[in-house]
Amino acid sequence: MKATLAGIAAFVVVIGAVLALSFGGQEIAGWLGFRKANIEHRNFKQGRAFNEGMIQELAKLKLEYAREDNEVAKKAIAASVRHKTADMDRSKLPAELLSFVQECAGY
Repeated sequence: MKATLAGIAAFVVVIGAVLALSFGGQEIAGWLGFRKANIEHRNFKQGRAFNEGMIQELAKLKLEYAREDNEVAKKAIAASVRHKTADMDRSKLPAELLSFVQECAGY
């Protein structure tokens, strides 16, 4: 009788341990996956493709800004430039775009 109860108790403990490790493993994997996604996003923002794309987008906005006569539209373009460059490393911008971004920042 004692051997049967000990066997059942051991079985319950093993099942509980498996379930606990399974749940804990999912939590750890979820946390590590989130961290990995953040690192990949940061690396993308520091990468060449992101910077070249941002330079092209800013050049297009600079052209639109220069062609625009309406002050409200110019303010909207300046706000877009400020938003796009808020967390960008501006040292990677060409001089003419850097001066444009600084002009928009003071608008």
